[in-house]
Amino acid sequence: MCPTYVLKGDLPYSPLGRVKAAKKAFQGECSEEVIESLYTCPLCYACNFVCPLNLDIVEVVEQARAELVKRGFALFPAHRRVIDNILKKGNAMGGERYKRLEWLPEKHQEENSSTLLYVGCLASYVERSIASAVYLILRKAGIKFKLLQDEGCCGIYIYRAGDLSLAKEVFEKIAAKFREAGVKEVIVPCLGCYRCFKNYYPRLLGKVDFKVQHFVPLLHKLVKEGALNLRKLGGRVAYFDPCYLGRAEGMYEEPREILRECGVEVVEMEASREKSFCCGAGGGVKSLFPSLATSLAAKTLDMTAEKTIVTSCIFCTYQFKSVIRELKLDKNVLHIAELVLKSMC
Repeated sequence: MCPTYVLKGDLPYSPLGRVKAAKKAFQGECSEEVIESLYTCPLCYACNFVCPLNLDIVEVVEQARAELVKRGFALFPAHRRVIDNILKKGNAMGGERYKRLEWLPEKHQEENSSTLLYVGCLASYVERSIASAVYLILRKAGIKFKLLQDEGCCGIYIYRAGDLSLAKEVFEKIAAKFREAGVKEVIVPCLGCYRCFKNYYPRLLGKVDFKVQHFVPLLHKLVKEGALNLRKLGGRVAYFDPCYLGRAEGMYEEPREILRECGVEVVEMEASREKSFCCGAGGGVKSLFPSLATSLAAKTLDMTAEKTIVTSCIFCTYQFKSVIRELKLDKNVLHIAELVLKSMC
């Protein structure tokens, strides 16, 4: 099941290899093989799903990375570039703070609301059409929310790189920013931000003052209630199950039902649902091992003959688009919000 082992066929790239590498990390042994084994893991939860011993291998890898950082064996230059962007510019993409809301499709009327649309770094600076689609869908559904010009980075990259002390500092600043803005509920389209707010903030900060909701289950609710007035688009799309929505959250049917309500035929990938492959970009793999991330994405894209692939993850969308351009593939990728918005027009 492990995507990197499927590609490489070598023990260090397997779940068993990574558990062994983690043991060495906790014993203070650090070789190039140990580091590569732990940091080539995209943290995609495939191993967790099939482990006969019911081990939380993703947790083992994350804690082993933290041990490597604690012992001074990590971080690496690629890590530091991204982290430097987060600390100095408030986002992982290196964009200027004042450009964070340039994606807005209309002048935002500030709502007196305790709900925040937290867009995230990637959608704010790169996948801006997704940010715009999410915004317009929520507005047309009559949901009141506020935006923050300087929302800052959630900090998941730092946490998963293994610097838990620095991650806690970033978490505290974001949580304080939410408190100052009177935020009680956060809607997030980014699955990384969602996992971070839901799991890692309480872990490092204890109780937090806000609830977090991912955009896809909210979108599913709006579609089922008939709040969006969708028209039938027709055509076929392959749906790709993102690791953090599928295996991590158990959400498989909701995005498929949304797509069917838009009048498109949903075609399954060769590997789907809990057996879905991986775009390869998670867990910091794209920044540290870009060629491995590209190979994983290329294999996933090859798992369907359909020209159009839809997913619910902004990072998967970004990664697939990058690889399609790089390899000149005759395919295109849409985020589910973009397709829903198209159905509403």
